Amino acid sequence: PAGAHVATMKINRTMRLSHDGQTMTVAARATLYDLSGNVLTSFPVVATGERMQVERIPDEP
Repeated sequence: PAGAHVATMKINRTMRLSHDGQTMTVAARATLYDLSGNVLTSFPVVATGERMQVERIPDEP
C-alpha cells in the first residue's frame, strides 16, 4: 500500500570542511535493509559542496 514502510537506509559518512570553510567533501556508504534487517544493497557515495552567498530578503512592513 502507498506509504507503507518497506526498507531502511543507513548512511555512514565522513564530511571534511576546508580550512577556509568555503568547500566540503563527503565520502559515504549507503546500505539498504529490508524490514527483517537483511542487507538488500550497499553502495559508495561521494559528494562535494561549495558555500553559497545568500541574498537577504528585505523585511516586510
